[in-house]
Amino acid sequence: MKKAENLKYLMGLGHFCSDINQSALGAMLPFFIASYHYDYATAASLVTATNLASSLIQPLIGRLSDKKELPYIIPLGLLLAGGGMSLTGFITNYYFILLCVMISGIGAALFHPSAARIVNYASNAKNRAKSISIFSFGGNAGFAVGPILVAVFVGNFGLKGTLVFIIPQILLTLLYLKKGKFIKALEGNHKKQISQKTSALKDDLGAFLRLCVCIFSRSIVAFGFSAFFSIYLIKIFGLSKEAANVNLSLFFAAGAISTLFGGALADRYGLVRLIKISLSIAAPLVVLMLFIDSYALFLVASMCVSACISLSFSPSIALAQLYLPNQIGLASGVTLGLSITIGGIFATVIGKIADIFSLTHSFYFIAAVSLICAISSYFLKPVSRT
Repeated sequence: MKKAENLKYLMGLGHFCSDINQSALGAMLPFFIASYHYDYATAASLVTATNLASSLIQPLIGRLSDKKELPYIIPLGLLLAGGGMSLTGFITNYYFILLCVMISGIGAALFHPSAARIVNYASNAKNRAKSISIFSFGGNAGFAVGPILVAVFVGNFGLKGTLVFIIPQILLTLLYLKKGKFIKALEGNHKKQISQKTSALKDDLGAFLRLCVCIFSRSIVAFGFSAFFSIYLIKIFGLSKEAANVNLSLFFAAGAISTLFGGALADRYGLVRLIKISLSIAAPLVVLMLFIDSYALFLVASMCVSACISLSFSPSIALAQLYLPNQIGLASGVTLGLSITIGGIFATVIGKIADIFSLTHSFYFIAAVSLICAISSYFLKPVSRT
C-alpha cells in the first residue's frame, strides 16, 4: 500500500515536467513578439492552439482510460510535450511554430487524465484531496519554473535555448519506465476491486456541470494572467522581458505553494467550503489590482490572487471525481483538459481586447470573469466522500 501511495510523488514529478512547457509558452510570447513582430492576438493564438490541441482530446483520453489500461501513454505524452516546445526555437514560420505548440499540447493531453487517475487509484477517502494537491503542486511548480528556464536559456542563448525543455521529459520517462509494471498492476487490481462498488454509486451530472462553470471561469482568469502578466509588467511598469518572466515565475510559485496546502485543508474543512472561500477572496483582489500604481504592491496582490485561485484547484478535481464516481478518467479529463481549452480560447479574446482597446481593458475583462467564478462557487453541491 505504501508503494502505491508513493506514486503520487512520481505523478507529481511528471506533472512538473509536463506543465513546464505550458507556462514556458506564455513566457515565450514577448520573445516571439520582439523577434517576429506578432500583435497581441497572434501571439495569444499560440496559447489558444496548444490548449485546444490539448484540452479537446483530454476528456476523450480520460474516457478511454476508464475503459482500457494505457500505462505507457504517460511517458509518450511527456516526450511529445517537451519535444514540441523544444522545436519552437528552431523555427521561424508562424504555422510551423503553431504545429509544434499543438504537438506539445497533445502530449499534455495524453499525460494529465491518465496521471490523475493513477493518483486517485493510489489514494483513499481520507487523503484523496491531499494526494491530488501533491500531484497538482507538481504542475504548479512546473508552471513556476517554466518562465525561469525561458529567462535563463532563451534570454542568454536566444530562441534555440528552448532545447532545454526536452531534457526533463527524457529523465522522467526513464524513471517512469522503472515503475511501469507496478502501475499496470495497480490499475488492473483497482478496476477489479472498484467494479462492484461504483456500480452502486450514481453520477451527478447536474452538480458536475455547475462545477464546470466555476472551473471554466477560473481557467479564463488563470490563462489571462499566464498569457499577459509578463506583457503587462513590461508595458505598464517598464520591466525588461527577463525581469517580467522572473515575476511571472513568482506568480506561479505562489500558486504552487498554495496548491500544496489546498488538499490537506479541503480534507479537513470540506471541498466546497474551501473552494468558496478561496475564490471569494481572489475576485476582489483581481479588481483591486486594476487600481494599483505601485509595482511592488501589484506584484504582492498578483501573488495573493495566484495563491487563492490555486487553493481551489485540488479540491475541484477531487469534487469532480466524486460527482462522477463511475467516470473518474472523464472527470479528470474535463477538469484538467476542457477547462484549459476554455481558458486558451479566451486568451485570444483577451488579446483581441488588448489590441482593440488597451492592455488595461483586457484586465478589466479578467476581473469581471473572476467575479463570475466566485459567484458560481456558491451553487456547488457538497457531497459525502467514498
